[in-house]
Amino acid sequence: SIQDGVALLDRNNSILKTNKAFRNFVKKTEEDLLMKKCYNFVHVANSRIAACPFSRMIKTKKRETMEMRVNGNTMKVLVDPILDSVGEIAGAVHLMTDITQQKKSEKIHEVQYNIAHSVATSDSLKDFLECVQKELNTIMDAENFFVGFYNSENNTLASPVYFDEKDRFDEWPAERSLSGLVVRERKSLLLTEDDTKQIEHKENIDLIGTMAKCWLGVPIMNKSEVIGVYVVQSYNDPKAYDEDSKRVLELIAIQLSVYIER
Repeated sequence: SIQDGVALLDRNNSILKTNKAFRNFVKKTEEDLLMKKCYNFVHVANSRIAACPFSRMIKTKKRETMEMRVNGNTMKVLVDPILDSVGEIAGAVHLMTDITQQKKSEKIHEVQYNIAHSVATSDSLKDFLECVQKELNTIMDAENFFVGFYNSENNTLASPVYFDEKDRFDEWPAERSLSGLVVRERKSLLLTEDDTKQIEHKENIDLIGTMAKCWLGVPIMNKSEVIGVYVVQSYNDPKAYDEDSKRVLELIAIQLSVYIER
């Protein structure tokens, strides 16, 4: 019933028994796994891998661990030896713990630190925004990224830096754009392509540029005033961003505001 994936192996790496979590991690049934080699499913390999914790455990007769990707998730793999009465390897207990969220959180903290450091060291706004885009790219798809600064006098947005594979805009009207909607509503917008089409109709928005499969815009605030918006968008992946992505961008928006004010 535990959330860790557990498999009992014999000394030849064959699977004797598994729990439900292990089967879910490798996306197989118990019948698929029984008496098959563990490395076929964990490493997706046809032969034993030297770096595998089981291979190292056979030599050391001690617990061995490693971090690896299994079906898109980051796992901590731990292999404990089972010794017979004369101290020889009789088998092993193989455990997998999903540490995807832990590793993601660690990476987000690293990105926040690097951006905060850039607030103090960047010589220009362009350098700073290039740093933000580079750091964001390590935790989400930020290839298409721009910041728009809001001018309340003429109700426009202007971008000093615009990274985009399809479009380039230096200035555009805020009144009937998605980024302008973020400014007006003073809150983040996470949109799929269908969401965008509905908002276009409901809010009388004129789509500026190429429609994205997934669009995420976050307001940049200075105290209670919206001074701009920054946007990431994906033209290919409708699930590029989620609520976690939105929260990360909202945290980074605070650092953007600090830099702009400075």
